[in-house]
Amino acid sequence: SFNNNNNNNRVLSTDLRMSTTSGDDGAIIASLLGYFLGFASLTLYTPIAVRVFRQKSADGLTISTWWLKLASYTCSIIYFFSKEYPI
Repeated sequence: SFNNNNNNNRVLSTDLRMSTTSGDDGAIIASLLGYFLGFASLTLYTPIAVRVFRQKSADGLTISTWWLKLASYTCSIIYFFSKEYPI
């Protein structure tokens, strides 16, 4: 009976290590994806900001696009706060 209990503890310990390892992989992938999306956003909006700065005008930019972007960012932040995720 003692050996059987000891074997169960080893199996449980191995299962916990495996789930922790796969969780670490998921966290790494999520972090890399976050950095990639941040970099992609930066490369997308930098030329727009430079053009507006140089021309001193925002002609050609639609206000509805920027309102939708603001709404989506606001929803994301509310979601992250409600789930207590780091921002």
